[in-house]
Amino acid sequence: MKKIYILLLTIFCSTFSYAQLIHEFEQFHTYKAKIFGLGFESPTPILENANGWYGSDSLIVAFGRIVKFTGTYNKQVFKVAGHSGANAIEVRTTFQDSLPIPGIGNGPTPGVASNLPIFPDTTIQINGTPLTIVSPVSIVFWYKTNILGNDSTFVNATLIDDSDGADSIVADAFVTFGATVGAWTRVEIPFTYTSTLLPTKVQIQIASGNPFVDSTNPNVPDIGTSIAVDDISIIGPLGTQQVVYASGFAKVYPNPASNFITVKTLEAGQYSMQMYDALGNLVLINLLQNTSTNININKLPIGTYAYKILDAKGSIIQTNKFVKQ
Repeated sequence: MKKIYILLLTIFCSTFSYAQLIHEFEQFHTYKAKIFGLGFESPTPILENANGWYGSDSLIVAFGRIVKFTGTYNKQVFKVAGHSGANAIEVRTTFQDSLPIPGIGNGPTPGVASNLPIFPDTTIQINGTPLTIVSPVSIVFWYKTNILGNDSTFVNATLIDDSDGADSIVADAFVTFGATVGAWTRVEIPFTYTSTLLPTKVQIQIASGNPFVDSTNPNVPDIGTSIAVDDISIIGPLGTQQVVYASGFAKVYPNPASNFITVKTLEAGQYSMQMYDALGNLVLINLLQNTSTNININKLPIGTYAYKILDAKGSIIQTNKFVKQ
């Protein structure tokens, strides 16, 4: 029977967000949350996140402006100094005065960062990063965490099979941190399989605490509790690694296209794009060394083409199709 795994942290908002090269969260962007996804933006605060990742603060602002326009809003996802590169992602518990729900926009509120799209509406949105290795055995990442009071921070990864169009849980890896760790520390968490299905994608959530206060969790979250994460990868049965990029490492447009397509990637690097016709024949190879690359497809016959985007070691990062008209 199909079931969708959703973190308790994400229930409030309908659901509250490739091989050897390690993703370092180097590219970030700033933005203003759009209220219910509409064209007008909330004036404050200025939010930031790693490219392709999503934050709980955007939803708190979007919903909060509807309920309490003059409320207090603080960002929860931050760019901090990284483990292996310049930057890493950090989520923090901050004060919010927006929504009448304790722990979620009212008082000290834990932050969440995810590779799942976080939308300010009431539609369940399930996604994740496509897998390029078969039956991963563990997730590896580097972290630092600052724990205040009786708080804890955690990272969760869920392997999903969506081969039939619906998401089924295949395996889960979960770790909780209850003590401050001030230096970058490597951790490897094994996946526990609950299904014989082959996973097709991985969903990841990084959280600075549990927002719900009840008999099993009487502690009120403490402002300032935080967790920083860098260099996330998935380990395969033979020790192979898959870098966890966010869903949609590259955008390919227009689609359909006539003469040119543009490929925009989350970061520059030694990437390439391979195109295949309907018979599976390789028809075109292009390097993607910049974050934006124009590719001439004028000589390709009209039809549907599959493409693969690969890293420098030939591991597949993303696959999809486009139409030449």
